[in-house]
Amino acid sequence: MVLPSLSTPRHEHTATLLSSGHVLVTGGQTTSDNIYSSCELYDSSYKIWKAIPDMSSKRSQHTAVLLKSEKVLVIGGHDHDNILASCEMYDRSSNTWTLAANMTSSRMSHAATLLSSGHVLVIGGGSENDSTCEMYDPASDTWTPVASMSRGRSFHTVTLLSDGKLLITGGFSKTHKYWSDCEVYDPRSDKWTSIASMTTARAAHTATLLPSGKVFVTGGTAGDSMFQALSSCEMYDPLSNTWVPVAEMSAPRFQHVVTLLPSGKILVTGGLGNPLSELYDPVFNTWSPTANFPIFVLQHTATLLSSEKVLVAGGFDGWDSLSICAIYNTPLNTWIPAMDMLVPRSQHTATLLSPGNVLVTGGYSMISCTARCEIYNTLSNMWTEVADMSKSRCQHTATLLPSGHVLVIGGFNRDLNDEYFSNCEMYNALSNTWTSLANMASSRSQHTAILLYSGKILVTGGFDGNDYLSSCEMYDPKSDVWTSFANMTKARSQHTTTLLSSGEILVTGGFNNGYYMEDCELYSPSSNMWIPVMNMSFPRYRHTATLLSSGHVLVTGGDNHDNFSTCEIYDPLSKRWTLVSNMSLSRIQHRAVLLSSGKVLTTGGNTLPIGELYDPLSNTWTSVDKTNSERFQQTATVLLSGDVLIAGGSNVWNRLSSCEVYNSSLNLWTRVANMASSRFQHTATLLSSGKVLVVGGADTFNLSSSPCEIFDPQSNTWTPLFGLSNEFTGHTATLLPSGKVLVTGGIDPFEHFRTCQLFDPQHMKWTKAADMLSNRFQHTATLLPNEQVLIVGGYAERALSSCEMYKISSNTSTKVADMSTARFQHTATLLSSKQMLIIGGADGNKSLLNNEMYNVSSGTWSSAAKMLFARAGHTATLLLTGKVLVTGGINNGDYLSGCELYDPSSDKWSVVASMSSPRVYHTAALLSSGKVLVAGGSSLPLGEVYDPSSNTWSPVVNPSIAHVAQADTLLSSV
Repeated sequence: MVLPSLSTPRHEHTATLLSSGHVLVTGGQTTSDNIYSSCELYDSSYKIWKAIPDMSSKRSQHTAVLLKSEKVLVIGGHDHDNILASCEMYDRSSNTWTLAANMTSSRMSHAATLLSSGHVLVIGGGSENDSTCEMYDPASDTWTPVASMSRGRSFHTVTLLSDGKLLITGGFSKTHKYWSDCEVYDPRSDKWTSIASMTTARAAHTATLLPSGKVFVTGGTAGDSMFQALSSCEMYDPLSNTWVPVAEMSAPRFQHVVTLLPSGKILVTGGLGNPLSELYDPVFNTWSPTANFPIFVLQHTATLLSSEKVLVAGGFDGWDSLSICAIYNTPLNTWIPAMDMLVPRSQHTATLLSPGNVLVTGGYSMISCTARCEIYNTLSNMWTEVADMSKSRCQHTATLLPSGHVLVIGGFNRDLNDEYFSNCEMYNALSNTWTSLANMASSRSQHTAILLYSGKILVTGGFDGNDYLSSCEMYDPKSDVWTSFANMTKARSQHTTTLLSSGEILVTGGFNNGYYMEDCELYSPSSNMWIPVMNMSFPRYRHTATLLSSGHVLVTGGDNHDNFSTCEIYDPLSKRWTLVSNMSLSRIQHRAVLLSSGKVLTTGGNTLPIGELYDPLSNTWTSVDKTNSERFQQTATVLLSGDVLIAGGSNVWNRLSSCEVYNSSLNLWTRVANMASSRFQHTATLLSSGKVLVVGGADTFNLSSSPCEIFDPQSNTWTPLFGLSNEFTGHTATLLPSGKVLVTGGIDPFEHFRTCQLFDPQHMKWTKAADMLSNRFQHTATLLPNEQVLIVGGYAERALSSCEMYKISSNTSTKVADMSTARFQHTATLLSSKQMLIIGGADGNKSLLNNEMYNVSSGTWSSAAKMLFARAGHTATLLLTGKVLVTGGINNGDYLSGCELYDPSSDKWSVVASMSSPRVYHTAALLSSGKVLVAGGSSLPLGEVYDPSSNTWSPVVNPSIAHVAQADTLLSSV
């Protein structure tokens, strides 16, 4: 996305991310050497830069450190004429600057590090005393000199090692002599120790602490010029005190950024010398290019579904609220993309109403909070908007009551006047209505709400806009009455509350007026008192607390400017905390879900696109499969050449425009030109000219930005096509005998359609066709031998059993007999006997076993033999033998690898060989050889081919990307 520009162009400034999500930019200079005292604050909510008060001094090449008090300490720099010792403090809450104590030495281009003690260590810098170091104590506002480095240096790196010591590497002197030597500082003994030198002198490089404890150094600049960039890299081992050169980057760069990923790989982005990104694999010592930054998410929801899957919905990526969703499949240890929410949102709630239905309420969307709500159905993979709440709110709570109703409590509306709420309301899913309830005694957000064994709800702490709260209240749903409850011993917000098996309630950590809390307390129902218990090992808030099967409580991550990856377990019997294995990387505002296996899944948090699993039995963390390796709901179209075109689709985080072609004779994939627009759930129809018409689909914002385009296999080009009256997805596209294409129905974020349109390839024009009798999407439309199109089932507010016939010659639709079962996500196969077989699908509550047969001559439906396994989102391919091959799909939440074969002559099903991996919403294409190509639908980056003669599956060679897809196009043999 393109962000608004700073009001003042500047470089050599600082940019500090505050816990509120705002970014503070201070000072800097222009290319003409004008130094600034001005500052700006980026508000990610409104996506605007705001002017804030100037600093007292102009400064450039200074540092800025976010303290534990949430204030920002700005240190030193230069004002063009002088190097500065002055410091000042910015307080976001009062929007004011105050002077802080001066350093003992003037310095610029130095390094500043916040230590776990809360002190700030300043090292080196470009003054006359640039080897000196000093320590700042925020509590006393004093600077104390500490031991000096062995030599002066600037543009060096400082890395906090696993043992608490600080590693200093490289840099250069005030005479621009570049250093390769390194040293280590021990804050406990206040001593510097020289260690082995790097193999290359460098400055403006990066140094990254790896999980192994080694330090990875990349790039930088060296020599007589600041612009002599390096591509070389090296690795430091603190145990052996040795440096080893490793593989070089593809191009030199300095002043770049390095990110350690959960996989253990290192992402390098930007810098002077190379605008591209690349990825380093320490295991194989190799670099590979990467096109995009990894998606990261926080302030999202993670909901455990009854089918051992976890729905992750929405969140915040650092700039925007997100509508994106994904489902984690525990048995397969992989991610499957889910349909985007209708409303982008973060700081919302997600509540499991019944198996497969999740209610999402409120949250922060675009520039304010929202009252809009929606329900996700896992079977249909669709979101449906439901009644709005009475108030727009975020940072509220939502609690499922034994009655099946959902209680929403408090929160606030983040607009220009930030209103905090004491009001509450109840959602009834059966009537789709909200009812206002009694107000709490106090307005509050960032509180907790927990359902007790008595059926009452306990609300603890929070923030009312002015004060952090220790107060607690109890709600009785039977009488609609709030009563006061014993106060906690300390006020807190963004804490956790856990109901223990004993009925006691454990509260951990939180935030109070600028301070992070390690304090914990326990509520005893018998005494009606809160009792302080042993503190956690580290202060933390925005962490998670999960009650394990053993009755112990696992606390993970959180925010305290340090120790974000640490985890610890509370034992209710001994009332003691024990540190356990750390997560692979830091996480804040993440989510943790207890799985039926007893393991705990953590998702999101800061810059992490990948989840991980904790096993309490082995005290180990393992990474969850990458979330950006699959596609789903792309199209597969057999070309006149016999090759198969795969177009678009989606992976977990992105909608795709990329395409590729499968060559059946060579059994391999080849990349072809990208579409103009990213899209999934579109249709792709082979025209009589051999070109392919792509229509509609959804992109990142739920609708394709370009309704249609045409692919020419001969020239490998896409041509945009305009004139379609609506943008939609979930429609059908049917090639008629005239060469025209009939498009029927579909859905956009606001309505279901019954409109139909005709495309004329000869004149490249769209014209309106007669409307269907019913709105519908996820239906089928099949060309019959009598030159009519039979439209079957689908979904519009509910699953449909209705059917209608479109007559091409008269451009009219007429009603025909209904199916016996309402269904959508089914398949329709025209058999050689001139009958049409409808297979499986879903009815809104479950996947279907039963099948139906339509007799074209009599216009009647009859039952066909049931499948061996219920399924929806599967494929059905008419083989050259006249039998029908059914592959994969979803069975009430379980993904299927099993396949079966239908014989129309005997009306019987038989089991055939299973695919190598479960697949859902995949594609199947009949090849000219009589074999069937299946692509996508699983975490494996493989297509596979089924041979009916040998009843065997074989993998496709060198696929370029994994796909998960839906068969939107009726395929034929060539």
